[in-house]
Amino acid sequence: GMQALLTALLSETQCVRQEAEARLRELQGQRGFGAQATLATLDRQLPEPLRQLATVVLKNYVNEHWFSGSNHFVAPEVAPEEKAEIKRRLPLGLADPSSKIRTAVAVALAAIADFDWPTEWPSLLGDLIGCLHHNDYNLITGAMRCLGMLACGDNLTKETIPVVVEQLLPELLLVVTSPQADSTLKGRSVSIFFSCVQWGSLHQGKVTFPASLLEQWIGAMLCCLTSNDFSPAACGLKTTIFQTLTLLLTDFLRMIKPYLPGMIAQTWRCFHAVLPFYEQSVVYASTPAATEEETSDDGEVRGVLPYVSSVLDWLASLFNRRAHVRRLLVACGSLPDAVGDVVGYMQITAGQEEEWSADITTFIKSQLDLPFSHNVRVSAATALQSLVDADPRTVGACWAAFCAKLAQANALKDAGNPHWWKLREASLAGVSALATELVRRRTEIGADFAAVAASLLASDCAQSGNFFLAGRALRCASDLLSAACSEPGGVGAGAASSSFASQLATACAAGIQHAHPVVRAESCFALRSLASRIEPSAVAQCAPQVLTALMGIIKERDEEVVLLGLQTLIAVLEVPGCDFSPFAGDLTTCLLDVWNRNFSDPLMTCDILELFKCMLNAPSCVPCLKERLLPAVSSVLSTGSGAQAPAIAGKPQSEELVQFSVSLLTRLVRASPDLVDPVFAQCFTRVLDLLVRSEVGEVLEVSALCVREYLRRCGASVLAWGVPLQALLGVVERMLQPEDSSDTAAAAGAHIINSVMFSMPEQLKGCEERLLGLVLRCLATAQTSYVIRQLLIVAVRFVSADPQGALDAIRRSLGDGALAMFLQKWCRFHLLFGITGGLAPAESTVALTKVFALQSPAVIAIPYAQHEGGPSVPVNVRMLSLLLSSYKTVAKTLLKQLKQQGVAVSAEGQVHTDDEDDDDKSDDDDKEDEEEDEDDPDDLSMLTGVPTFASAADYAQYDDAVSDDEVATDDDDDDPRNPCHGLDVQAYLLAFFERTLGDAQLRSVVEAMYAQLPTEAQRTLVQVHQLLAQRQQPR
Repeated sequence: GMQALLTALLSETQCVRQEAEARLRELQGQRGFGAQATLATLDRQLPEPLRQLATVVLKNYVNEHWFSGSNHFVAPEVAPEEKAEIKRRLPLGLADPSSKIRTAVAVALAAIADFDWPTEWPSLLGDLIGCLHHNDYNLITGAMRCLGMLACGDNLTKETIPVVVEQLLPELLLVVTSPQADSTLKGRSVSIFFSCVQWGSLHQGKVTFPASLLEQWIGAMLCCLTSNDFSPAACGLKTTIFQTLTLLLTDFLRMIKPYLPGMIAQTWRCFHAVLPFYEQSVVYASTPAATEEETSDDGEVRGVLPYVSSVLDWLASLFNRRAHVRRLLVACGSLPDAVGDVVGYMQITAGQEEEWSADITTFIKSQLDLPFSHNVRVSAATALQSLVDADPRTVGACWAAFCAKLAQANALKDAGNPHWWKLREASLAGVSALATELVRRRTEIGADFAAVAASLLASDCAQSGNFFLAGRALRCASDLLSAACSEPGGVGAGAASSSFASQLATACAAGIQHAHPVVRAESCFALRSLASRIEPSAVAQCAPQVLTALMGIIKERDEEVVLLGLQTLIAVLEVPGCDFSPFAGDLTTCLLDVWNRNFSDPLMTCDILELFKCMLNAPSCVPCLKERLLPAVSSVLSTGSGAQAPAIAGKPQSEELVQFSVSLLTRLVRASPDLVDPVFAQCFTRVLDLLVRSEVGEVLEVSALCVREYLRRCGASVLAWGVPLQALLGVVERMLQPEDSSDTAAAAGAHIINSVMFSMPEQLKGCEERLLGLVLRCLATAQTSYVIRQLLIVAVRFVSADPQGALDAIRRSLGDGALAMFLQKWCRFHLLFGITGGLAPAESTVALTKVFALQSPAVIAIPYAQHEGGPSVPVNVRMLSLLLSSYKTVAKTLLKQLKQQGVAVSAEGQVHTDDEDDDDKSDDDDKEDEEEDEDDPDDLSMLTGVPTFASAADYAQYDDAVSDDEVATDDDDDDPRNPCHGLDVQAYLLAFFERTLGDAQLRSVVEAMYAQLPTEAQRTLVQVHQLLAQRQQPR
């Protein structure tokens, strides 16, 4: 029977469970199964685990078999009479003595309601509301649990929300205002009201709450906040209330405006009243209080911590508007007092103190993930930032509050209170959070933050005796100094003098070597913030101490500590003028050892590579790095199974090891003054071998970039290393095979072809047709936009070098279909080249002009459609449209010149002179054209020079001078090394259209296309002809 099946499903023996699962699937296809599962759920004689499982089985049965239109439907559908029986019996389980069964039944009922409510089960809501009027507490809580699931998520629609608001919310209001209802019931009632408000927020306010009902709900919620009960259930209720009030404040302000003064007054009293309890039970408690946080039977996290966080979120929403701040001032009487309470909530709790002291990883993560953290301390800092962001003038009140709290902390210290340091640390954390705005308004505040930073360095950092306070003081001084250095014009209030900055950097170095991990971590944070802002000389003065300290940090075993040390080291090495060459050898050994221990950590690998990049940027470090790194890299890349370099031992041929080694090699090739060392040649052949045999996308990508760097540095000289050109082309051929080429391999192959084209054009002669065929075969199957662009770049450059020869080669090798595919994709992506990089738009425009000028019958016969299934035009019509789009700038320039000469051109292209009417178009047309120009990626007005097109060989020093960090943006129109930078494409197009006017055949072709061009292109074409005719007339 059902009991035996359920028992078998819970068996610890795998084969028994598997047989039971197979039997379950068989029974689910029989009529009456759902009714049997319902009876098992309601049978109080069965053990509770079996009843719970029966409910889960029933819910899954409903999801699969209840409605044939469901996405998860599995035949057969439940019979109507069985549905009726389940819906009649199952609600009885809401009164079960077991809370777990009540919850499970509510979940199963909600699953049925997903399909049947309200159309097939219109009485459900009324039946559940009726349960709220019974005296059976179990039934009331079960019904409330079900209502909470019913009135949330997808069950709330524009059809059901009015019913819920009209019928359910008034009944729930009675629960919230009832003296007999406990906090749990009230909390669930408010949660349903919150779901309705949230639905309205997500649907742009498409929910209407009757004014009287809304007023009563707000009054009832505010009344609940007057309670001094801080039990987990009461805190859960208050948390939900504050979440609801915050949502009303942010999204329904106009609706709640009449009640806002009372809301702010009551919430402020609540905020102020809970602080003493929070301090005693959470901040100062010798052990974490039981009321801090707990999870209810329903999975709800409730307690003082979530409650206080919700209050601070509400306060942050208030601080976002000046009008709300004014209302808050009426309630609290003093803004510094309000800020002072916020600082009180920023104190380190007893639980945090214990956790952070025992595990430094949790402390570092809490600092690194501040934007994504959600705790009381972070919420309080966010509230302060919201206040200052909304009205920077309030920073004076914040400073007054910080000073008052610092004085209060000193008084507690004098009184012998052992927790005095927590209030001082919180005050300094507040100063750090607002450091930038405090320094910016130092004059009106009347504070000398240079003196503040100096006093922190002299007192708290050296004499506090508390590790958390010492670390915070060092970080606060760093934040103030960094903010002063970021001020326009240099420094603020003299705080960034070289001597003080050096003193602070030295203190950071000493802190990094401190015995306590919190001080070490805070010192790293302080130095990382400081290094990029103070004078480089200040860091250079203490570079030996700093580098020694940081090398000690990255030798630690904790991953988070090592990551922090690496990131701090990057900040230090990026300081201009910081001489770290004496440490290059030790630092290299240290970094390789760190990576050897953590080679599978991508973040750490990235940081180590960035550090090597910083070191290789210093010429004095290159010989040392080459001596230590090159043999290790060569050994890793060796195709044999033998020796591994001692520095990177124990990870033979792992993907991470190879990828890291190739990236290092690329940086060494780029930084080394010459590549005469034979090891460089050996590594080159091994990287080529990787490209042939590796199937790992990341390895292929870094290997292609490495080959590209070699070719940029050496050009055809690599052929003297025993690497024939055919070997290079074989690598490309392998990577561009359509049947087994990945996106990464195809893009890498395109990069290598580009490099070969520009580094050894003479040697490549005779191979063009072979390479072009490889590219186009791969292009035909490419799906990713980035890969298509990279392949098009190669094909377009081949075509530009020899338009007729390339078109003939395509037709000869691949046929007319390949030619059509290539030209269609080229026209579709032409305008994207100027946006996404990879090919200069000028280069594509000129190549397009060359192909159009051929007027090849094979090209003319190709259709083009912008969208699949859309209307088509001949592809040469699309080419002309694109060329006219590029030429539009020329036309506008000539129009302005003619206007200055008293010549006007109408929108229809008629040239005429009229001194009294010198406007060729209306202001609206001007505005329209300006907007079009802003959106036009082919606006080439910045290109000036001679109307000649650079040869492919001229790109050798530009196109491949790209780092492996710039894969997606290979070409830059504004880079002086780009030959297109000096190409006047306007002049090129002008010459082309002038030739069109003088060539009867071309002119007849253009005029035949006229009717098929877009309207804007037609207008431009008329203007082109008229303007060029005007230019040819004698002045």
